[in-house]
Amino acid sequence: MSTATRLEHQEYDASMQSAALFFLQRHQAEHLGNDQLLFCRAVQHLTASLEVPLHKAKKLLPKGRALAISSK
Repeated sequence: MSTATRLEHQEYDASMQSAALFFLQRHQAEHLGNDQLLFCRAVQHLTASLEVPLHKAKKLLPKGRALAISSK
């Protein structure tokens, strides 16, 4: 993989991780005590609205959640 392609993938991942983080922050109050439902909704949002592949959405969300927790 070329350096430019790798950089594009890293930028895409960072953008989608930010989208995951913003979704989690925006909707976490709706799912107090039910992280699994919030996770499922976030995966659905990323895959349906932003056309992120399912496997990538599932991988990005734990990273976004960790960022959400650390930013409190």
